[in-house]
Amino acid sequence: MTLEEVYYVSQVISTVALVTSVIYLARQTRLAAKSNVAQMNQARSVQLHDVMLKLTDAEFGPLFTSAIHGNLDLNDEQIRRFYFYAVTMLRIHEEMYRQSREGMIATDRWKTTARALAGAMTSPGYQACFSALRGSLDKEFAELIDEMIESSPAATSYDLAAEWREGVRRAISGGKEKKA
Repeated sequence: MTLEEVYYVSQVISTVALVTSVIYLARQTRLAAKSNVAQMNQARSVQLHDVMLKLTDAEFGPLFTSAIHGNLDLNDEQIRRFYFYAVTMLRIHEEMYRQSREGMIATDRWKTTARALAGAMTSPGYQACFSALRGSLDKEFAELIDEMIESSPAATSYDLAAEWREGVRRAISGGKEKKA
């Protein structure tokens, strides 16, 4: 084998090694990106769950229920507590909206979040907090909530305990009873 042939063989080997390295790095980068997205999704989930668990508090849970239904008999301190809870939820959703808009949250994940937000925005309590906060929110997010409020049915009183009991009755009967 001549020196020139050795040179060409070494060039082929180095090219194959380079292509293999690029493929390996691309695969590693893709896996790292998927891992980062999974971590971001998990962090958002934990954040929402932590805020939602506040509703299990023996004192705050009933206050929350009264506030979302627009109970005008709440005192100033109760209104303040609910307001800052609702503001926290709205700000979390605003950030998720921005991340979705920037392509950092998959469309199906945002749609699920938007449905939950739309449900919350049917309540007079959340609407009152939104009204007070609207001017400081992302303009597009505020417009989205405006659309949710305009297209939502009139607020109805939701009784979680009654809904749960009805669900248990349906489950026990084998699903034979239809929801009214």
